[in-house]
Amino acid sequence: MEAPERYLCVDIGGTAVKAGILAEDGTILLDREQPTPQEAADLLDLLTGIAENFAPVQIDGVPGIFREFRGFRGFCVSTTGIVDPWRGEILPGSEAIKNYGKTPLRALLQERTALPVEVENDVNCALLGEHWLGAARGFQNAACITVGTGIGGAFMIGGRLYRGTRFNAMEVGHIPFFPSNWEQRASTLSLAFRYARLAGIPPDSLSGLNGRVVLERAQEGDQAALQAVDELCFYLAQGIAALLAVLAPDVLVLGGGIAGSMDFLLPRIDRVLDGTIAAHFRENVDVRAAQLGNRAGLAGALKHFLNMRKTKAEKTKEGKKSEDDF
Repeated sequence: MEAPERYLCVDIGGTAVKAGILAEDGTILLDREQPTPQEAADLLDLLTGIAENFAPVQIDGVPGIFREFRGFRGFCVSTTGIVDPWRGEILPGSEAIKNYGKTPLRALLQERTALPVEVENDVNCALLGEHWLGAARGFQNAACITVGTGIGGAFMIGGRLYRGTRFNAMEVGHIPFFPSNWEQRASTLSLAFRYARLAGIPPDSLSGLNGRVVLERAQEGDQAALQAVDELCFYLAQGIAALLAVLAPDVLVLGGGIAGSMDFLLPRIDRVLDGTIAAHFRENVDVRAAQLGNRAGLAGALKHFLNMRKTKAEKTKEGKKSEDDF
């Protein structure tokens, strides 16, 4: 029996790199996670090492299928930063990893692994994954907001990603919220600092305190944590209301680092939305939690790879000399 096609997928975030082996239908066969290097050169070494380490893995009792890189049909990359998906390059303005801007990531990974490679922004991949297999499935106009140490966004019109003129559309964390921006008001990082202030925790005692810890304490009844969470939900709802008024999507999916706490957060966000935006902006919009959790990026990286290979094959038939012309 011939083994199904497998793809090596990675989702590079500012904090962690998730890596997985996926079947063509998006099923995750194996996945791992490790900290994100802070230098671009170290990240490239890590990605090469992931390909090497995953290559000999045996799955479903099929021996030897990953003995060489060519055992994978492709290397699918979701990454933090501004991405030119046609050339697979990281563009300037990608500050989460030092010296990451101007990195020709696709070309470097293809040279090191001899695999076909495609690269896309991580929030775009999260939306692609949710649209393919998750909460946005069946909707043509869909928005996705990921909330973690930062806030990211993606938008799809007619089932196709809207990337903007310079591939930096939906950088929603930079929306001004005087005197700062949305990211500084409604990220999990801001949640941790807000809780520390309310709980009287001194700045030199913040080690180990993060958004996940605050959310856990809030669900246990910690009053300072509950107040911090309510303030977070207020600011999240303010930004969501603005996006609903501007984009008018069929669905808005919330995910990222808060994905595991959405049962707790979403009713609070809904209550603020009800008092913030006129009913006609909300009545045909479904605001819902991501279904794929923090694995949406892996599925989306694969979906992007499949979409791009199909598009490039079609363009080549139309007379393009090579994929470098795209």
